[in-house]
Amino acid sequence: MIQKIKSSIIFSFIIFCLFPVLTHALIIDIEKPKSDLEVGDTVILKVSVDTEEKEINAIDGNIKIDGDFVLEKIYTGNSIFTLWPKYPTYSNGRIEFVGGLPGSVFGNRLHLFSIAIKATGNKKITFTPENINFFIDDGRGTSNKAVAQNSTSIPVSESTRKPINEMLSLISKDKTSPQYIQIEYGRDPSIFDNKTFLTFTSKDQDSNVEKYIVEEDGNRYETTENIYVLKNQDAKNIKVTSVDSNGNTKTESISLVETPNKYTGYTVLIIIVILGLMIFVFLKKRNKYKNVE
Repeated sequence: MIQKIKSSIIFSFIIFCLFPVLTHALIIDIEKPKSDLEVGDTVILKVSVDTEEKEINAIDGNIKIDGDFVLEKIYTGNSIFTLWPKYPTYSNGRIEFVGGLPGSVFGNRLHLFSIAIKATGNKKITFTPENINFFIDDGRGTSNKAVAQNSTSIPVSESTRKPINEMLSLISKDKTSPQYIQIEYGRDPSIFDNKTFLTFTSKDQDSNVEKYIVEEDGNRYETTENIYVLKNQDAKNIKVTSVDSNGNTKTESISLVETPNKYTGYTVLIIIVILGLMIFVFLKKRNKYKNVE
């Protein structure tokens, strides 16, 4: 069974590398604020995806942001994706992300993540999705490049009232713990130097899962990622606590088998495939930039 799974992974990756990347209409949309944006306001904007009836299980890309602003927070609560090999991160004027999920999803206005952004000047804020790739759930890991995306511009005017802060309002209203936390583990020679790793799946309906606290045989570590390589590869008793933005928690425990030489769930298989795709896309982009230079 293990060999069969590994062969499937290799086959999917070879198909992905050899066949041309197709172009299809997948649309990334940034929601505009409910009221006019003024200098000093902090609003939460939803980023959504329309798959155009394609069933997908992974997506990667970035969103360029121009204007006078401070990006306060990125939330993945209620996202359609539960696995983030690259959590949405803002750097050098762009939000970069790689997300996936076991199984597949399709539809319009599917929630990807949310952005808490503060307007610091009266220059309009513009969002432009770039280099969006998505992966179809066809058993082969087929990559599709999204068509060119339209920019979304939000005008900002001078302040005429007390600033709005939707981020503080959201956090203060969050009185409930994350809904659940699912822990799976595995090990594979193709990633993490064949070390045992965990994946966490947790959702918070109100604010966001802020971080995870991992206890390995009583030793405590913190991480913001939901893919985690064990610090102590001999650890047997694992406890994971998900913590949301207002400090509410949810805890689950598992005991590892003597030798974790097989997958404990479909999630672990998916994460290996997604990581392979992510590495390929990264190398492709790096070669593109080298050619430009």
